[in-house]
Amino acid sequence: MDKGRGPRRARELREDRSLIRPRRRKLMIVPPRRLRGQKGKTMRDRDRQTAEHFGILSKVESFEKELLGIDGIVSDTLGDGIDFDLSCWLSDMRYVIIVPRYSIDVRLDINNYFKRRRTLVQTILDTASRFGLSRTEDRIEDYGEHFYIVLRCDVTWPNPHDFKEVTT
Repeated sequence: MDKGRGPRRARELREDRSLIRPRRRKLMIVPPRRLRGQKGKTMRDRDRQTAEHFGILSKVESFEKELLGIDGIVSDTLGDGIDFDLSCWLSDMRYVIIVPRYSIDVRLDINNYFKRRRTLVQTILDTASRFGLSRTEDRIEDYGEHFYIVLRCDVTWPNPHDFKEVTT
């Protein structure tokens, strides 16, 4: 009699994956990502340096201030504003990626919640257009309390080709 042990039973288990219990995953709290070769600097510090190098720091800061003024957009959990990803500028691409955190009352009627969320995205895009940023073909991702939006810079933003290589 086969009591569930041995190579024959293992082969049966491999063939029928439904008998295998999924492993439990541990919930991990991840600190802000550190960059290789730049000890002690978070991603936010790196983007600030990138903005300074390309001469767009004032635009990015004023854009961030305007975004934080929108009803429903809140500062990130660390309290340091809105996350920007300016790494595209290092690759000679004129994109600004923003990850604004939003807060919409979930006690609203479900139709009102989605209407409010749509209005919030449109307000963000309207604000971006005032700063010379337009929406790309990329999908606007919604991560539950953050949007991930890729924006293209127009001609009022400097061209990354005009700057020398970044040295850190």
